[in-house]
Amino acid sequence: MERRIPVEVELELSSPHEPLNYEKSPTENTSRHGARIVSRTRWQAHDHVLVRVPFKDKPSPARIAYCDALPEDAFAVGLHFPSAVDDWLISKSDIVSEEGSSNLYRK
Repeated sequence: MERRIPVEVELELSSPHEPLNYEKSPTENTSRHGARIVSRTRWQAHDHVLVRVPFKDKPSPARIAYCDALPEDAFAVGLHFPSAVDDWLISKSDIVSEEGSSNLYRK
């Protein structure tokens, strides 16, 4: 379980297949190893994707954890990153300052 932080960051998501066509998707919340985004694309769980993130030169690999239908042709998509991403989404001081708060954690 990791603490989720409600953060709005615009990520760009693409399948790893050529040509790379990136879709801009806002995050709803983030954790050290993932993010929940809103996408117009129906992704399949366990698919691998490339994610361009703010302040990074090269895309980061991620895996689709889930894709749930939302109203108005949108999907809630869970992204899982193979390594911690707190350097671009989560302030380390936020993690330390609220570490003990159990109501901020979600599977």
